[in-house]
Amino acid sequence: MTDSNDKELEKIRLLLQLEDKKVQLEDKKVQLEDKKVQLEDKKVQQLQLQLQIEEKKLERARLHPPSSSASLSATSYADYYRFSILPYLTTCDFQYPIVKDIDKLYGDKKFKRRLIGFLRNVTESKPELEVQYDFQTLLIRNELCNTPDSLFSFFDTHSIYYLNRKAVDISFFFNGTNLNRSSFDDAYLELVVLVCEFKAPDVNIGVEGDLGQMFKYLNVILSEQYRTHVYGLVCNGDSIVYTKAEKYFREPKYYKTNKISLRRPDKSVDDEAVKQLICLLKGYDDVEKNMSFYGTSFYYNRQSLLPRHLIERRLGRGLTSRTFLLSDNNDTRCKSVLKLRYGQDFKSVFQNEVNLVLRLHSSSSSKFFESCLLKIIEYDKIDYRFICFDKQLIEIKEQLTYKQILSLFQIVIELNKQRIVHRDIRPNNILLCIQTKDLYLVDFGFACEMGSYVSFAGTVCYAPAHMLLNLRHRFGHYGSLFQYNDENYDLESFVKVLVFYDNVENREKLQKLDTISRQDDKIEAYISFWDKIRSNEKFQKLFDLVQLAAHHLTMYEQNIANELNTLFNNGQSASSSNVQTAGKILKN
Repeated sequence: MTDSNDKELEKIRLLLQLEDKKVQLEDKKVQLEDKKVQLEDKKVQQLQLQLQIEEKKLERARLHPPSSSASLSATSYADYYRFSILPYLTTCDFQYPIVKDIDKLYGDKKFKRRLIGFLRNVTESKPELEVQYDFQTLLIRNELCNTPDSLFSFFDTHSIYYLNRKAVDISFFFNGTNLNRSSFDDAYLELVVLVCEFKAPDVNIGVEGDLGQMFKYLNVILSEQYRTHVYGLVCNGDSIVYTKAEKYFREPKYYKTNKISLRRPDKSVDDEAVKQLICLLKGYDDVEKNMSFYGTSFYYNRQSLLPRHLIERRLGRGLTSRTFLLSDNNDTRCKSVLKLRYGQDFKSVFQNEVNLVLRLHSSSSSKFFESCLLKIIEYDKIDYRFICFDKQLIEIKEQLTYKQILSLFQIVIELNKQRIVHRDIRPNNILLCIQTKDLYLVDFGFACEMGSYVSFAGTVCYAPAHMLLNLRHRFGHYGSLFQYNDENYDLESFVKVLVFYDNVENREKLQKLDTISRQDDKIEAYISFWDKIRSNEKFQKLFDLVQLAAHHLTMYEQNIANELNTLFNNGQSASSSNVQTAGKILKN
């Protein structure tokens, strides 16, 4: 029995070993399959990269055709450079600025080794996409930008086509500018400061095609931003060229440096040159003080915007500024609005708006103004480059309700009590709060105290009749003569806004008048339109009351409120809630 048991046990042991070997074999098969899959994935990735490289080469070949005049198209970047840039171009040598404590750039020895290693790996056979990717990785890995002491934030924009459907490799923005990548076009174009293009090492970055491409990008930015300077950098790993475009009266001015080598004669990396390059991209103050090529101020119009906010998208553009929707980084549901002025010319306009809005919110009617004027939550206290308001508003696309008409009337009355004339009451400046649906009056840039004389710029369609008549005789400097600020200025504008919202026909007519190109013809068209409206039976009495209230508004408040009730509330009895609301307005 013992022998048979032993044999049985041996048999079982052998069977178990066989099973183990089978399992091991299966594991090896699985491992082999995994390796095959990994190899296939690598092949796919390599093919995809190669495809991208080939597509990039084809794109470059299309944009930069051979240099023979016969093969160049009229719209090529090379032709653009020769005919549009070269006549206004200044070329200069470049001397690196002396920057104190420049070794602090590196932080530790690892970064220095990585930077030198990056440039050593940039060989003539290395594809352009790999050079771009490696440089971006270097910036991100070592937090070169996007840090509190940096002037810049940067974004990889090689696949973001915000420059007339063209993409630039890297875009730099003033630090604290956080952009939502899902809605980039308008915001990127409005706020970019410096654009960088990386070429393959075998590309001669000093040729007309590549420089034409960069200057084309700079001109697109310059035309959209209303800035006076924008900057560009072209690099191929061996050398760099700095560029600048500047507005100068009717014709722009362009600047470029000769090629600046990043390597010594023996092809080794020039450590000091690389340090200075990084210093420029990081934007140290010492660089600004020593950069003769860019002028006394290296980066024009530095803007430290709101780092705790994300810029979602552009909301609109006006005469003096553009506005952006913001969301809080900690709570994207919390929305606010950034108003950014175009240039130094409008500093006084922004300063005026800040002062008046803050004054109204601290006045005896502050509780009332909380529900109809935006609150300023932050602003640039030195240069008044931006104002941040507390909530997002929307346009009124339908007819005004009677309640909204009374709200706007009350705003005009309260401003009058504070001796403030808004001077720009028009449909674009009357908006609704998304949450509460309350009516808000915005844009106090050209508002002023009664009795003061302050210039005004903008549309005059809704201005009082006497202003339009004055313009008929003094036309010439459209927008600089408007110094009227009497009591019925806003009141007449208010009535004209009611005409706009009264019916679709009026809206379409007024919108059509705004498209007239000749300003004197436009003024005549405004006068003719409003003369017809004044003789219209529906609005005649309301316009007459406004004229009577020119210097005695308190005497005619109730009469105007009654006429509003008749026109827009079907003349309901005084016991109705809406008319009671009108009564409350007048008591205030």
